[in-house]
Amino acid sequence: MLATLAPIVTTHIWWILSPQHLLLDFVGPAETLRMARDMGAHFELHYCGIQHQVSSTLGVSVTGLEKLPNLSQLNGPHLVMLAGHTNDAADLDHPDALAIINWLVELKKSAVEANFASICSGALMLA
Repeated sequence: MLATLAPIVTTHIWWILSPQHLLLDFVGPAETLRMARDMGAHFELHYCGIQHQVSSTLGVSVTGLEKLPNLSQLNGPHLVMLAGHTNDAADLDHPDALAIINWLVELKKSAVEANFASICSGALMLA
């Protein structure tokens, strides 16, 4: 009897970038995931924010960001990644950060199959 192989499932990895994120928290892990994908891992990488451009703590901007996805359009497994900040109180009070937190709350309440990971103080956005 031949074994039936399970279909290959692609995991969507969503990097959600908020203003004044720590660039190292984003770039190091993002490059690792890109390299794994390039070596055959079944990942689809997305880089998102409220705006199409967001500044980091270094003053370097990340551009070309997708808008946060509409929850009703998400299917399949998802991993949401969040980078840390250096001035959490002020950074998390930024209107764009608050909008991301609201999106995360809605995602957690939804039926979307999602896991969450954060680097350093990015966990505060998930609390």
